[in-house]
Amino acid sequence: MGLTAYSYAQVSDNFSINQSDLIIQQNGIFDEIKIIDSNFTDEIGNPQLPVKTVSYVLPYNSTVTEITINSVAIQKLSETYYILPAQHTIFLDWSEPPPFVEPNPEIYNSNAPYPNKAVEIINDGYTHGYHVVTVAIYPVVYHPANREIFLREMKIFS
Repeated sequence: MGLTAYSYAQVSDNFSINQSDLIIQQNGIFDEIKIIDSNFTDEIGNPQLPVKTVSYVLPYNSTVTEITINSVAIQKLSETYYILPAQHTIFLDWSEPPPFVEPNPEIYNSNAPYPNKAVEIINDGYTHGYHVVTVAIYPVVYHPANREIFLREMKIFS
């Protein structure tokens, strides 16, 4: 996976996590996986997994055309997990919390990996005169039907 920018600019980065970087907690019948300083996938009803957001400063007139993954290493965790589905935001204004959203059967009964992407550009713009590209990195992959978790180690180029 790589992030490619033209105008003779190139960004490269390595991203890896180890099992020791994970915080795994039981929440009722579900498991929650967290990584410090990360966000979560937010498709309601689909598995809630860590997402790392990283911003890169590029030359002013550069163009980002793609993100290229140069190499990916995968590590399978030895245990199985039933990942908590992402829920609606709970507001701290004393309003009634939204009802619990059950797991999306289309995803949770599937053998397809979730999420099905390793990285994506979530913002490409200019701020304070700098060209800033922000990418979301998905280091944890869930195979819902088998309840297996895999960790990705990636070299990203742009």
